Amino acid sequence: MTDFKAFSKNYDIHREADLGLLEIVIGNLKLSKDMHILDFGCGTGNYLCALQKKGYTNLYGLDKEESMQEIAVKKTGLNVRIGTHLNIPFEKDFFDAVTLIAMIHFIDDIDSLFRNLYSISKKYGRISIVTQSHEQVDSRFYNKYFPSLAEMDKQRYHRIENITATAEQNGFTVCDIQEYSSGTDMLVDKNYFNLIKDKSFYVLRLLSDDEFDRGMEKFNSDMVNGNFTAKFAGWTIITVEKNKDGCN
Repeated sequence: MTDFKAFSKNYDIHREADLGLLEIVIGNLKLSKDMHILDFGCGTGNYLCALQKKGYTNLYGLDKEESMQEIAVKKTGLNVRIGTHLNIPFEKDFFDAVTLIAMIHFIDDIDSLFRNLYSISKKYGRISIVTQSHEQVDSRFYNKYFPSLAEMDKQRYHRIENITATAEQNGFTVCDIQEYSSGTDMLVDKNYFNLIKDKSFYVLRLLSDDEFDRGMEKFNSDMVNGNFTAKFAGWTIITVEKNKDGCN
């Protein structure tokens, strides 16, 4: 069983907002400074902090883990609540925009998720879902160290077509689907090595100890000569809008 208090601390140390990705999300959501914005599954508040620095003020967060929520509140001073896709504790028709960044794969019942997102979204409110396609999961460079990782994560990651179909079934219109930085070079340095070593990706905590230890030995041997570059698998960004007549 995962110790989420320890995981939250490691997550906060190693994980950070991808500012290039955030700029695309901001553009797709057509954000203005006065909009009510929810970061659903906000973790320790990295993207909320990044939005604060850009001058957005009506920011809210939601996470199901109390240890994550506590760190996010301390870091941001924002209204960050405990909740899930089955219980989003905000009033109806409240949000202009919602972000779900690298978190939809934690939810099995995405029908309930979109039904409840529809309830809390204003008319023409937009949702940005940042996830990975199965092809992107297969292309992660660290799969070679952990042979069962890709298949394990493809059991958790929803297919892109399933996400969009479920959103449409619950009153949203799909505005855009795009890939971000797939196949570009990324630097694998000591900081990234430590991110993996400390299991700051949740799925690493689902591996057997034997597989993880063997993988880290191979990873460590690849780091003997210092940093190296690898292909970044990238993200898929899905933008939907609460508007049955089509996107504005």
